[in-house]
Amino acid sequence: MNANASVHAARLAHALAQMLGEEAVVSAPEVLSAYAIDGVAPAVAAFPRTVDQVSDLLAFAHAEGLAVIPWGGGTQKALGNPPRRADILLSLAHLNQVLEHEPADLTATAQAGITLEALQMHLAHAGQWLPLDPPLASRATIGGLLAANASGPQRLGYGTLRDLVIGLQVVGDDGVIFKSGAKVVKNAAGYDLPKLFIGSLGTLGIIVEVTFKLLPLPKARCTLIASFRTLAQASDAVRQVLASALTPIALEILDSNAARAVGLPGEGWTLCARFAGIPPATERQTREMERVAKSAGALTLSTMQNGAEAGLWSQIADLPATLPSADGAWFRAKIGVLPTRLPEAAEAVEQIAQAHALQTSLWLRAGTGLAYAVLQDGEPDGPGLMRLGLALAALRKRADALGGTMTVEEAPVALKVRDAVWGPPRSDFRVMQAIKRNFDPKGILNPGRFVGAL
Repeated sequence: MNANASVHAARLAHALAQMLGEEAVVSAPEVLSAYAIDGVAPAVAAFPRTVDQVSDLLAFAHAEGLAVIPWGGGTQKALGNPPRRADILLSLAHLNQVLEHEPADLTATAQAGITLEALQMHLAHAGQWLPLDPPLASRATIGGLLAANASGPQRLGYGTLRDLVIGLQVVGDDGVIFKSGAKVVKNAAGYDLPKLFIGSLGTLGIIVEVTFKLLPLPKARCTLIASFRTLAQASDAVRQVLASALTPIALEILDSNAARAVGLPGEGWTLCARFAGIPPATERQTREMERVAKSAGALTLSTMQNGAEAGLWSQIADLPATLPSADGAWFRAKIGVLPTRLPEAAEAVEQIAQAHALQTSLWLRAGTGLAYAVLQDGEPDGPGLMRLGLALAALRKRADALGGTMTVEEAPVALKVRDAVWGPPRSDFRVMQAIKRNFDPKGILNPGRFVGAL
């Protein structure tokens, strides 16, 4: 840190300590390095304890033109472009309480800094849960998951966060607190705030409180695991399932590398089909799923129930955090296409990886049209990065040709150039710019990290 940066950090730390208390401000560079995003570390980190303190901090940052980086559990920090600047890292770690839980109404309100695991433990006492299974649930906070619109394998059966949120409390760039949805105090006229803020990566405001609709915990869960020689056979089984009366809550197709990463044999392609509900129904659906898998040419079949299968699905949900496991440069991409075109997307990944001599790990969220791919080169830099860059560009071109989209969820900073992360801005980008100007005219919230460097 140079002299000017040191003076800037010292002044910020002093001002924030007067506002929040000395114990709520960190300015030691060795600590701040843990909060760096793509190599950009904040000048200070602040840990407010109340919504009013979050409001005061943002009002101060707005007046001074300071860049604020919201922080939850850090599980999604690799997503997005490198920040243009980072003055204050705003952690919501202390806003971590369940504020209200109405079991009879199947609703709960929680602060944004609570982890998903802690919220689930609280809800489980009433036999309820939030049907969400993103990566690293023990660390991921509710606010961070909302900002990234993160989800997991069970989105097939239960939808995404946009389907589960019924109310938000948000602190705007200027410190103004507003609400939308359940128990409305003040609305921002003309906007469906949950739709705007979920997935906006903290660039429009800081989510501090959320109200969810809940579901009863299933009485039983059962998973059928089927291995197939080819992707076409596994995809045929999925096609039959989606055309039938079966109602899986998750259908995941794993290539050999992804399957081995979650403790499965990794023979060819592995289909994991998960069912939940009352025991007779899950048993019946699992038997019918066995019949479908056999008709599609399954090589092996096995079943897992309750505790054992919960462990498997936790590992599947965590795949973005556990792959790759070897050295070298790599990137992880999420490709979204029509569910019927998912096999084509997978084939494109394999072809491009082979053409550029890259290793591949691939898993498909069958039924939802999402493919996740890790492409890896054995060399950490130089020629390895060049090959990865060429593969990234080729893969985006193929995704576009399939009528889909591609987001690079994690990559070396050297690959995060131009439109590499989000792709070229779409036709609605001017609308996005207008919304950003309306909610954050000074551009202080997570500057540069979203689509088109918003």
